[in-house]
Amino acid sequence: MHYNKFVHLTFCSPFRFGGLRHFTPKLHYNQIANDKGVISKAMNKDHLNLALAITQQFGPERAKPREDRLSKANSEISSEEASALFAMCDEIEALAYQLAEKVRDKEITIDIFTKSIQEAYPQLKEARVSKTVSQAMYFSLK
Repeated sequence: MHYNKFVHLTFCSPFRFGGLRHFTPKLHYNQIANDKGVISKAMNKDHLNLALAITQQFGPERAKPREDRLSKANSEISSEEASALFAMCDEIEALAYQLAEKVRDKEITIDIFTKSIQEAYPQLKEARVSKTVSQAMYFSLK
């Protein structure tokens, strides 16, 4: 089980008891304390979508640190918020790759994959969910 300071995801395996069960991540949002105080459970949706877009970026820009690319794209995002955003992006990608492998192995459908991402991270825009699913499927087939 992977723990992050911002979101704790709990998964019930769809094959744990022998047949396919509804596969929906259960989210437990908490406020956490860090060095600078308490970080709210509410995260700016636009900032998260931007950070995930930067995380998923291909091409020569990908060689640059994503923190630098994020601050260039939006100078209002503090380094503390950027760290929190990228931690969430890493969790989103980890979940997406895990689910993509299940689709690849025919354990779940692509629709269940997409719905699971949307339910786990409702703050993501539809286009960003689509890109996340596509990119995870691409890497799972390599």
